[in-house]
Amino acid sequence: MSAANSITKTLKRIKWRVLNLSVISVYIAANIGFIVFTLPPAVILYPFRRLRIKVISGCLRCLLYAMFVKIAPLIGYYKLDAVENKNLFNRKNTIYVCNHTSLIDPLIALALIPDAAILLKSKYSKWLAIWYLIRVLDFVEVKGVSPADLLDVTEKSKKILEGKRNMIIFPEGTRSASERVMDFKNFAFKLAKESNREIVAMCICSQNPFFAKNRGGLLPAKPTRFHIEAIGTINPADYKDTDTLCGAAHRIVSKRVRLFHSENPCEKESE
Repeated sequence: MSAANSITKTLKRIKWRVLNLSVISVYIAANIGFIVFTLPPAVILYPFRRLRIKVISGCLRCLLYAMFVKIAPLIGYYKLDAVENKNLFNRKNTIYVCNHTSLIDPLIALALIPDAAILLKSKYSKWLAIWYLIRVLDFVEVKGVSPADLLDVTEKSKKILEGKRNMIIFPEGTRSASERVMDFKNFAFKLAKESNREIVAMCICSQNPFFAKNRGGLLPAKPTRFHIEAIGTINPADYKDTDTLCGAAHRIVSKRVRLFHSENPCEKESE
C-alpha cells in the first residue's frame, strides 16, 4: 500500500512539473505572439495616442483574461474566485490599490480592470514584453526614489488618470513573503489626494505560496486557490491627510486578507 502511495505521489509531482513547464512555455510564447500581433497597429497608430492605447489595451486585457481568468483555472493550474463587482471594476479615472504576494497578481488585475496602466519597478523593464508595454501603453516605470524620479512618476500617473484611464498600484512596493499585508507606501494616496481621484481597495489572496517571494524557487510547488475582490471605494476627501488615507486603505485590505487566510489556511505538504 505504501509503495502504491509513493508511486501515486511521484506521478502527481511529475504531472505538476510538466504542467508548470507547459504553462511557462505557453506564457513566453504568448508574450512573443502579443508583441508580433500588436506591433503593426502600435506603429501605425503611434501618432494617435488615445486610439493606440485603446486598441493595444483591449488586446492585452483579452489575452490576460483568457489565460489567467479562464484557461489557467480550467486546466487545474490554480482555482480562481474572482468577485467581479462591475460597479467597482468597470470604472474610469480611478486608482486601484492592492496587496501583493505573487507574480501573478498584476496579470489578474490587468485582466479584470479595463483601460488600466500599472506602476512597476524598473527591474521588470528588462523583460521584453514589459519593456514593450511601457512604450506602447504608457505603463509607469519607477526608476528611483529621488525627488526628480518621484515627480516624473507622479506627473505620468496624473496624465493617465486625466485621460479617463485607471491606475493599478501595489502600495507595499514588493511582494510580501508571508500572509501578512506589509505597510503601505504613501505614493498612491498622495496621488489620490493631489488628483482628487477615488480609490478602489482590492485584495488578491493565495492559499498557498504561488510565484511567491523567498519560497525556495521561482516555480510554485503545488496548485493554489486565488481570491480577488474589489472591497470598496475610498474617497480621499473624507481623510484629512495622506497618512490617514493610507492607514485606512491598509486596514481595509488587511482585514479582508486576514479573513481569507483564517478561512483558507495554507495546505501542508503531505508526507
